Amino acid sequence: MAKAVGHPPEATGGFEVVPGFDFPTAKAVGHPHRLKTGATRKALLSKGLLWWRFMMSWFRSAMLVWLIVPFAAQAQVCTFGDANGDTDVDFADFGSFQLCHGDAAGEGCAAFDFDGDLDIDQFDLDAFQGALTLPLALFDYGASPRANLEAELLALENGLSLLATDVMYERILRDLAAIRVLEPAVVNVIHDMAWGPTQLIVKLNTGADRCAFDEMNAFYKTTDVQFLFDFGSGPFYLVHYPGRMRMPLLGTLYAVLDEVEFAEPDGLIGTDDRITIQTASPTWTYTIDDGFLDCFDGCDCHVVRTFEVDANGVAAESDLNCFGQSWCVLPDVCLGK
Repeated sequence: MAKAVGHPPEATGGFEVVPGFDFPTAKAVGHPHRLKTGATRKALLSKGLLWWRFMMSWFRSAMLVWLIVPFAAQAQVCTFGDANGDTDVDFADFGSFQLCHGDAAGEGCAAFDFDGDLDIDQFDLDAFQGALTLPLALFDYGASPRANLEAELLALENGLSLLATDVMYERILRDLAAIRVLEPAVVNVIHDMAWGPTQLIVKLNTGADRCAFDEMNAFYKTTDVQFLFDFGSGPFYLVHYPGRMRMPLLGTLYAVLDEVEFAEPDGLIGTDDRITIQTASPTWTYTIDDGFLDCFDGCDCHVVRTFEVDANGVAAESDLNCFGQSWCVLPDVCLGK
């Protein structure tokens, strides 16, 4: 499991990577496991007594985990203790544990054999309590997906955070409205996305345990994990998310997982209209490229306008540049008419 990579909290939508803990499934050992001595303890406890001891010990463990790991994705395990395969260890799994306690680690009980001695005993009860997770705090998408796709895309492409910030989204929305009132010719020049903002291509290593990959997907509340293909070097997946994110950044977060060979945005080709923004000063510069004709590998013809919008939302056109192949039929404004 890869360790913390130092992304600032604002780069992960409020999810803070805590140094020293596995990402994104940090495990805090809040309950000391007693080592076995002598013969394995096989005495069965009544369910009532087992439940009481379990609750008291779990409460101590939970409090320690809560104090030690105060960030979005709290401790979970992938195999041991997770009898129902929902990627966490909770009271539903404890119901199954009670049926297995004191028995051999046969069918349905193997998930509770923490020490691998083929029986479920006191040691495994202690280990199970230490593996319990607190409720998983899933990723908060905030207002995403927002009402205006274009403004959210531009805020993602020009920002530094995983989600579009309110300030940048509202500023872009306001500025584009002012620009299009000033110059109606760009009303239908809508920014084309360079990559899909709700999906990521992930390649896993051959034969890798996809435990952390599944946990990451659960954290981001994925809507679909679509298998694409496997040519023998490891499977490719297209992962879908319910909100729009800055996919190049999300790819770097997935790439730190041991089982992930690479993760990258689902890039698009054949786009024609592009808007770039310079935000270094209070007055933002918008370059709007209206491309047309044979745009599969880069448009043949371009009408590029540049606008300045100040902090108060006042827009002014500062440049016009027309260029392209000899067969381009450019608008009259490019010919000085």
